[in-house]
Amino acid sequence: MSACDGETTAQQLSEKIGLNYYAARRMLGKIHEIKKDQGFLGDLLKSFKIPEHSKEAISNVSGMETSPMPIKEPTIPDRKKTEIPGYSLEEVIFESGRTWLCRGKRQSDGQLVLIKGSVSEQSAKELAEMRHEHEITQALKIDGVLKSEELVACETGSVLILENTDKLPLRKLMDAARFDLLDSMKLVVSLINILKEVHQQGFLHKMINPLNIFVDPALGTVKLTCFGQANHLSREKLPYISPEQSGRMNRPLDYRSDFYSLGATLYELFTGKVPFESREDIEIIHGHIARQPLSLDKIEPQVPKILSRLVLKLMGKRTNDRYQVHSALLNDLQICVEQLEKHGHISEFPLAQLDIPKELQIAPGLYGREDEIAELEAVLERVSQGTTEMVLVSGTAGVGKTSLVGEIQRSIAQKNGFFISGKFDQLRHNIPYSALIQGLRELIREVSVEGKSVNESWKSRILAALGTSGHLMNQVIPELEQIIGPQPPLPEMGALETRNRFTAVLLDFIFVFCEKTHPLVIFLDDLQWVDADTLKLVERIAQDQLGKPLLFLGAYRDNEVEADHRLMISCEVIKKTGKPVQTIHLKPLNQEDISQLLVHSCHCSLDYANPLSEFLLRKTGGNPFFVSQFLTLLSEKDLIRYSHEEKHWIWELAAIEFLNITETDSVVEMLIERLQNLPAKTRRLLSLAACIGNHFDMESLELISKEGRGEIYENLLPALESELISDFSNAKQLDNPKYEGTTEGGSYKFLHDRVQQAAYALIAQKEKQPVHHQIGQALLKKYAPEKSDVLLFDIVHHLNLARRVKDKWKERSHLAELNLKAGLQARAASAFEQALEYFTIGLELLGDAAWKRQYPLSLSLHEEATEMSWLCGRFELMEKLAGAVKDNAGDNLDLTNVYLCLIQAYTIHGELKKAMKTGEEILEKFGCKLSHMPPEQWQQTLVQIKPSLTGKNVEEVMRFEELTQPDAEVLIQILYRLHVALGVTGITLDDSLWQPAALKRISLLLNRFHPEYSPEFYCILGIIYCLFMQDFKFGYELGRLGIQLMEALDLKEVNCKVSRAFNSEIRFYREPLSASLDPLLEAHKMGIETGDFFNAGRSAIVRCQIAFMCGKELNWLKGELSTLKVVLK
Repeated sequence: MSACDGETTAQQLSEKIGLNYYAARRMLGKIHEIKKDQGFLGDLLKSFKIPEHSKEAISNVSGMETSPMPIKEPTIPDRKKTEIPGYSLEEVIFESGRTWLCRGKRQSDGQLVLIKGSVSEQSAKELAEMRHEHEITQALKIDGVLKSEELVACETGSVLILENTDKLPLRKLMDAARFDLLDSMKLVVSLINILKEVHQQGFLHKMINPLNIFVDPALGTVKLTCFGQANHLSREKLPYISPEQSGRMNRPLDYRSDFYSLGATLYELFTGKVPFESREDIEIIHGHIARQPLSLDKIEPQVPKILSRLVLKLMGKRTNDRYQVHSALLNDLQICVEQLEKHGHISEFPLAQLDIPKELQIAPGLYGREDEIAELEAVLERVSQGTTEMVLVSGTAGVGKTSLVGEIQRSIAQKNGFFISGKFDQLRHNIPYSALIQGLRELIREVSVEGKSVNESWKSRILAALGTSGHLMNQVIPELEQIIGPQPPLPEMGALETRNRFTAVLLDFIFVFCEKTHPLVIFLDDLQWVDADTLKLVERIAQDQLGKPLLFLGAYRDNEVEADHRLMISCEVIKKTGKPVQTIHLKPLNQEDISQLLVHSCHCSLDYANPLSEFLLRKTGGNPFFVSQFLTLLSEKDLIRYSHEEKHWIWELAAIEFLNITETDSVVEMLIERLQNLPAKTRRLLSLAACIGNHFDMESLELISKEGRGEIYENLLPALESELISDFSNAKQLDNPKYEGTTEGGSYKFLHDRVQQAAYALIAQKEKQPVHHQIGQALLKKYAPEKSDVLLFDIVHHLNLARRVKDKWKERSHLAELNLKAGLQARAASAFEQALEYFTIGLELLGDAAWKRQYPLSLSLHEEATEMSWLCGRFELMEKLAGAVKDNAGDNLDLTNVYLCLIQAYTIHGELKKAMKTGEEILEKFGCKLSHMPPEQWQQTLVQIKPSLTGKNVEEVMRFEELTQPDAEVLIQILYRLHVALGVTGITLDDSLWQPAALKRISLLLNRFHPEYSPEFYCILGIIYCLFMQDFKFGYELGRLGIQLMEALDLKEVNCKVSRAFNSEIRFYREPLSASLDPLLEAHKMGIETGDFFNAGRSAIVRCQIAFMCGKELNWLKGELSTLKVVLK
């Protein structure tokens, strides 16, 4: 009978009683099955909490709709028709974020199935997650898990075909009506039993929330689904994530993360509200990390207080505060259910009486570090008020330096601060700024989750700070382009100017994130392996005079850092500026600390723990990492075991003392023993991973191991279960199309540097180079020069470690080319130390025969290495490399770059006679000999050329024949460097040589046009006529012409030196002194922006001098010079 013949449809029932359509349809089906059994019907109505006035609508149902109501084809947000080969779509169950779930029918046999797909075209990562979910649900032999039957390709990528179920998502049922308390608790018991089986089989769910829990409220049965979406944090999932899933808590994920998400789900189930509500995603994340949710009974008085405490225990901020075992949680819930069934209410009782883990879990807190934590908290408080401070944490490996810093992350979150961290790697020390860039990329990922409106705010602030230099940061931090968009490229500059510009821009970028409303904490770990260029940047950060709320934290192994280590030298440089460098030295644990660790880890008494703590202190020297690894090893050897009778962990000290571990420095040997207990395939993967670094990802392992993703994951599981590595995919991103191109698969990290070291030690010494060669070659096959800039450093790193096995000239030559590319890339990032290392390795690979066999490559490597040598202060090496070019250059043009480098190096370091001699030497090679000129001849020359200069304007100059001859352009560059050496520094060694050098420049550029050199040329001419001829009007006109040319050509790279020349040496002859003040300030700013610090500093000094002459007070000058102090250095 149809609905129009008098039968009640689900749609009609839904409209009458206010139920969601799907809940109404399920209710009608159950009512039809029980043939109006009123007793059971009453229970069913109670479970759905149907209002009294609505019960009549159900009682009067004369006919029941039991077949699915025909629906329209699913409406996907992009409105595309979704066709799935072999299946038809019957009804939509839900659409959420980027995912939809429909009920469908298999055309081959007519069986109903569930079909899960994406609302738009899937990224590679989403396809991988779909495959991952398919594999997991097939592997899990659990009745309570919704099984995947197959993956089917479709227009948007792939869809997952799941077994059919009449159950509906808890989200839908919760939206429709409130559940009865007793029935809700029974559902929770069923859910926890399913979750227990999932965890016992070695899997985490990571996304427990109402959308992924399918429920039949009448039967009280549950199904769990969605095991593949853990790497996306959509808006719908944020209310349920654990603090450690936010990526801001320095805690690994384990099964207790699922407990937190379960608690957040129960919170909403029992109260109708999520724990933390906000329009801003970042506020929800902040709530999970730093705020305590309201007690459930304060929101919903009918919720028993004991149940409220149970849910809040599940939601403990620290994993150790939550339930530790499923059985304890189930026991407490069963007590609640029994009391509610027997008495109609739940009385108070002690929670978690059975909550002792069946596997030894080392208590996660810090012991014996209360004073150090308080010290860091005090520093953080000062920083949040608007100061820049630097704190170094020192100690031996494993003493807990990183863990100490991790303890203040929650305090940082409470202040809405940003915490970014990076780690230097012993095996990858030649990658420029590796740790800092790692942290900054994470910062941008963190900022990007804050929502569209917030991102727009960040965009405007970042662009305002970076000006026209946004492209520079986009190159270093690719994720930034998603916020500020593509930026125009910057003009190429010399290496020194490039470094100055990069440093200034990077500082401006970092300071964007330093505000009192959100202080910034930068933590760089393992500074004993820091590169010199990062330290130079740290020096600049630490000397900030602008009162930015920024805390720089560093950690280093003090037994590996001597007094002459570059880190200690940098600290002395900072201290000399008046900025303190605070040091916190971590000592080993004492016996009392170890005893407390045992009490909390083993749930035993202090008296019972003391003998073992004394033994551990003797064997480990009180090293916390060593202690925890020792305990883990004892547990694995069953020398520590749980006693049900004693209700704590027990041991026999005599048996433990038989262990053959006698020295406190044998932690690596102990770890190797633990690694040796793993399967051979797992050990091999970990060894390869150790070659990659402390952090590694699935994609890299897949590439270098030549194994499938599923096989890799299976082989990594033993290491994950042993906690020798951890899943590092907990730094989540919001579900955002911007990141569709990110790396597939999970990311992992070694538990500690010592674990990585032990895994690397598994490779025989003679096999290490071949392994690195294999890895480098595998990465090289993937390398696309136009896309994979970051990958190049990894390729060269591995191939360089294996360069001794490269005997063939072709291979060595190719690797030398790669080193040249890597060096140029490091040079562009102002990482001069690393660049020099790449260039020198390239030269080593080519050997002595390079000039004959690979002349262009050899010349390029020598030129670049010469420049990097002087910029790194290696003058002997600079002169040696320059000498090799002088001896082997094919022509004079090939000598130019090296000579220009030498002139600039000698000039900047005050060796002006050497600079002049070098300049004369290269000029003579081009047939240009500078002769002494009498003053009369010099003045006569100026009189002769004046008519050809008079009355010229910008348009006329730009119509001059362009200067195109290579020799002429080279000569102009050499003459400019000599001009600086001879006069602009303020020390004129030989006036009679300055004049012929200037005259030679005039002869080359007079009535010629060059877009880069002409503006400065006319300003210099203006200075000459003012100084030597006292023709102030004509000199002023020439200087003004130079300024107009610069503005017309929009030449930012020469703006500072041209503007400085005009405003400091010409303008005051025809205008008031004060007219130069603002232009000199702008010149100073432009010099900082373009990296021309030499002229930027001179602009600032001259401006202060003119300001004083204009009547500015000394206090004003003191303030200006204080602000400019860092730049002037």
